[in-house]
Amino acid sequence: MAAAGLSWWVGLALAPTLGGQLLAVSPSLALIGAAAVAATTIGLLRASEAALPVGVRAIPRPETH
Repeated sequence: MAAAGLSWWVGLALAPTLGGQLLAVSPSLALIGAAAVAATTIGLLRASEAALPVGVRAIPRPETH
């Protein structure tokens, strides 16, 4: 449990530091990087959704009989 909490705090500490440095170098690159992270996350979530039980999936699908 502590390791999970620590991982959140490490991310909260590193993201503004690294993001601020990247923003100082190139604002466009910072936004492209954020979009790439978001797109990768969406892709991974959609790919892993098939492993979840139907009742807990985030994207409802009509039942086919």
